[in-house]
Amino acid sequence: GLYRHGDQVILSYSVGSANVLELPSLEKNDNAKAIVRTIRIDKSDKPLAIKVLNASKFVLSFPAPPQGTRPTERIDLALLARLAGVVDEATAAFDGYDYARALERTEQAFWSFCDDYLELVKGRAYGAQGEEKAASANATLRIALSTFHRLFAPFLPFATEEAWSWWQDGSVHAASWPKAAELGVGDETDEVLTVAAEVIGAV
Repeated sequence: GLYRHGDQVILSYSVGSANVLELPSLEKNDNAKAIVRTIRIDKSDKPLAIKVLNASKFVLSFPAPPQGTRPTERIDLALLARLAGVVDEATAAFDGYDYARALERTEQAFWSFCDDYLELVKGRAYGAQGEEKAASANATLRIALSTFHRLFAPFLPFATEEAWSWWQDGSVHAASWPKAAELGVGDETDEVLTVAAEVIGAV
């Protein structure tokens, strides 16, 4: 897969069961020019790719919220606040060529999203607490899903492209990189979600 982040071009491909990220660049030394290839090789991402596909199917099984719906519930805003922090960290990591850090933070947030947030809101998303609260949950789920698809795109090019095609037009690799500001959380923090996750873990 070919991915662009700012003025950087990133190539993502597989060799056997290993995943490869390659960053080609042009270096100049006096009058000489050379193409430099920075390569990172990681273990297979199949379990993560499968989880991204399965979680995407689950989120998209809930009713779509009315167009223009914005999250209103505190725990929904807390999830988006956490995700805004991840977007900022992943963006800074990419800008610093630290792709491992970008993947690490995105993956940590994604597993928490699946293990904690989805468990907390699935009943509400189906309408157990009324239409208004269901709309807030489903709007949050889709905002989060869009963000995760774009954050994972450089690392899981095929899985994210497939999942993206289920509900969006065009290619995820042509979509804009997520920005914390687009999540619209203001001064909200993820404290409520942290407490709720601790309660789930204690049960």
